[in-house]
Amino acid sequence: MDMKKESLLKFISILLILVLFTFACGKVYCPAFPADETDWFPYSIGDKLEFTNGFNTTILPVVDYQISESYSFSKQCDCLCEASMWFKTGIDSLNLLSIETNITYYYKSTDQIPPPININIRWYIFDSKLGLLIPMGDDKFYCDEHSAYQYHDSLQVNGKMYSDVVDIQDNSGNFMFSGVKIARGYGIIELTQCDSIIWNMVNQ
Repeated sequence: MDMKKESLLKFISILLILVLFTFACGKVYCPAFPADETDWFPYSIGDKLEFTNGFNTTILPVVDYQISESYSFSKQCDCLCEASMWFKTGIDSLNLLSIETNITYYYKSTDQIPPPININIRWYIFDSKLGLLIPMGDDKFYCDEHSAYQYHDSLQVNGKMYSDVVDIQDNSGNFMFSGVKIARGYGIIELTQCDSIIWNMVNQ
């Protein structure tokens, strides 16, 4: 091999290494949603969230459950790392409710206790003329620095002691529900209506 070809190959090799290094250094790598944080809502598609108020029972089948995977983006992007889990239920046929919930981190640290939980309870009416369920409103609950919540290392709920319990209250903007309790390892364990009727998780 003559000197020109050898020099050209070296130049191409060095250029290729520099290009790869530039692309590697120009990426931000975001982790997947941490597996142990799914304990806050340990559900699977097909599971049923079942609650009773002592007279009636509401059954909410889990119809979707997603956990974000790791990914990357260019440092040129004005973006933040996001790691999330999300689930939603179908509509309870008796009480005409459904629930959507997510935990989303917009930063690298995912060791926040309690995590940033968002819960949305949607309620419906049945329009007999149209033969359709019509969504009427959303009761929203947030666990963040701006919301009214309490975190308990342990708490007795309906005669059972739970660890890592988040009690979220919203007495201002909600129409149907004013409170929700979540226990790590169990998920949603209690719902409180605005008229103080309490729905406890069945099969605790």
